[in-house]
Amino acid sequence: MIICVSLGRTKHNMELSKKHFMLISFFIIFSSLGIEATKEPPRTGKHFVLIHGSCLGAWSWYKLVTLLKSSGHNVTALDLAASGINPLQANDLQSSFDYFKPLRDFMEALPSHERVILVGHSLGGLAISQAMEYFPSKISVAVFVTALMPGPTLNISTLNQMSFSQQALCLTVTIHMTKAQTIRQPLSSSGPCTWHQMCSNLAQLR
Repeated sequence: MIICVSLGRTKHNMELSKKHFMLISFFIIFSSLGIEATKEPPRTGKHFVLIHGSCLGAWSWYKLVTLLKSSGHNVTALDLAASGINPLQANDLQSSFDYFKPLRDFMEALPSHERVILVGHSLGGLAISQAMEYFPSKISVAVFVTALMPGPTLNISTLNQMSFSQQALCLTVTIHMTKAQTIRQPLSSSGPCTWHQMCSNLAQLR
């Protein structure tokens, strides 16, 4: 009788253990499923390349850089030649081709499979337009933020050629200070205008 009772209790304990094991197993499975369901989908971040406007630098994008990075994107804010921390001086630049060189160098160094989103502000629109001509396979989207945007029949390469062949295309800075006062000053009287002339004239009007 004692042995029978002992065996009976052992069988009963084994059944309880099986039930407990099954309950624990189901709990673990459902818990893991719940965790997987609540996980956010993996982010596929894009690579943004930000190009500043004239007389500015990569620093001008600091707020946008923070916002884009916080959303999981890769961001590169470039200094064009003689801008920001770029070591060149304005007097070293002879044309827009020299001014846009940092962007061309960056695009050339990108892996062939990578496609970036170019963002250009103001004069930076011409810079990203040139990059679109040179590296079309490395660009997924180009964004012009109140920027100069050459059309398909008058691209940046054509503008560069015209600026060197026709002195009349040299720009003038015209700033209307008031309704009664206008400051008009040619950037150059002896040849194609240069970028340091433009910035110098603008600085005098501050």
